[in-house]
Amino acid sequence: MSGDFFSRKFFSVAVCFFLFPLFFSCGLETLYYLEPPVAAVERINNSDRLLDEFNFTTGDNSNIVGDFDFQGTAVYYRIFSDENSAKNSYISIAGNNSSSDVSAAANYIINTKKYVPLLAEETNDYPFITDNFADVAIRLNKYKAGLKTNGVWIKGSRRFTPKRNLSGSKKYGFEFNSRDSDRNPKPESSDADVTMSSSSNSDGLWYVDVWAFS
Repeated sequence: MSGDFFSRKFFSVAVCFFLFPLFFSCGLETLYYLEPPVAAVERINNSDRLLDEFNFTTGDNSNIVGDFDFQGTAVYYRIFSDENSAKNSYISIAGNNSSSDVSAAANYIINTKKYVPLLAEETNDYPFITDNFADVAIRLNKYKAGLKTNGVWIKGSRRFTPKRNLSGSKKYGFEFNSRDSDRNPKPESSDADVTMSSSSNSDGLWYVDVWAFS
């Protein structure tokens, strides 16, 4: 399992840590090796908001045969109210990355740290990234009207709009704007995808830790 570390701040949301680990899966009688996402682009302390997106290439798992059902590349995330909490979460997940227990980090992300799948507005399918060996770019929020929109690009084509994993009729985008509470409400301590270090977030900055794995 491997990871790349990203850090940058948006106006109303700071997306700080994007990681791209490996994940293996095996059956009782047959061992399957899943090719992991690769070629992640790392930008640390990025000051250019035009570059506020994370990129990777999905593994090529097209040759998997038999009764194994390869579903695609999963993207999991969690929102934090402060930088230290996000950084500590990243460190603890990376610490569970061990070649002797190849599923430990993924299990820790999902079952212990309670990260949730990133959803898309256009589909109920998950994972929604099913392409093999495809370049992927994900931008969680917009930058200036008409300049950089949010979205999930696969092979250079915008296919999906990223959506938080919360129930209800709201769109739950990542703009976190109090003036757009129906589509982009600010995170609350009771939200299933949020870790609050206190009952409120005084500086208005938010941090999102994101992992992708086969």
